[in-house]
Amino acid sequence: MSMITLAPTQLRRLASDFRYHASVFRRIASALHRERSGVFLNTSDPGFNPARFDARLASISATLRRLAVDVTLDANLAAQTAAAGLQADAGGLLIGTIPSPVPSWTFNNWSLRLLRLGLRGIFGPSDDGLPAYPDPPPAPDGGDGSDPHGSRGRNVFERVADEGRRGILSGTADGADQIGLDNAARHMGHYLGNSGATLDVDPAAITRDVPQFEAEVQEAVAFDLKGQIDRHIADVYDGGSMTFVTTTGWQRFYATKDVNQDWFYALGGFSYAVGAEVTVEPGPDGEPVVSVRHQTHVFDRYNWDEGKQVTIGPVTVTDEQVGHLHEVGIAQEFEVRGTSDVETFEYV
Repeated sequence: MSMITLAPTQLRRLASDFRYHASVFRRIASALHRERSGVFLNTSDPGFNPARFDARLASISATLRRLAVDVTLDANLAAQTAAAGLQADAGGLLIGTIPSPVPSWTFNNWSLRLLRLGLRGIFGPSDDGLPAYPDPPPAPDGGDGSDPHGSRGRNVFERVADEGRRGILSGTADGADQIGLDNAARHMGHYLGNSGATLDVDPAAITRDVPQFEAEVQEAVAFDLKGQIDRHIADVYDGGSMTFVTTTGWQRFYATKDVNQDWFYALGGFSYAVGAEVTVEPGPDGEPVVSVRHQTHVFDRYNWDEGKQVTIGPVTVTDEQVGHLHEVGIAQEFEVRGTSDVETFEYV
């Protein structure tokens, strides 16, 4: 059975994402329960059976509530495992045996589906052999993000003002979407959605829109990644076949407004790294033939720093104003992650 390793930090993120999806299931279930009268359908249709429709919605609602319970249990188990400072193997249908005091456990089917479909950017690629998504770069000592989520109290007048500010930002996101700033709108909408869940991005979309980033990644592959590979081969190669993995360190890139407004507002400065699986075979003349399969990873913390501001159309907002919504608990900062498709090359 194919296995991937989940470290404690990854398990904590898994718990967070499962709790978010559980909350989505509960909200859908509640909405279905409220709409069981069928008011949103054409009930004048002679083929419409209100009793059957009501029973079907009740069944769907109950199923979603059960899924919410199951996924919440998985979230709690993942958090418990992470709190114990342990590791688990996840693959197929099983989570490997966890040392005491945490028992062995398995994902329920829906959590497995979420893991397989929605969390590639957190736990690395599903393609066997390639290294997992690297640990994120450390956060700066200061000036990176707002105070903790929901840490600031407020009175009724401040609540009204905050909701007004939130409405302005929501309208700004809608306006950005209308003028083609799709990613900027998506990221702001996710922030205002207040889930705090990790948002996945496609590195290929960034390289398509920002040629300078594509050039930097190609340079990282040609010099940093290949340099690491060559040094490792020089140190350990004995003339036979071997396979190993390696990942470059995180490097910074800044998508400036003059190059691409969309990614400037969506990410601004972000980090990238390249991970690879390397296979070495002896060539006809005894020299090693090196085959490389590699992927690009990107990472960013979508947060708001003091002393900065952005202008989208006619609206200018400071980072303090936007970050304030995180501090009072009606928006939430989050991490952005992404992993590209596999590319290959070979050299002697």
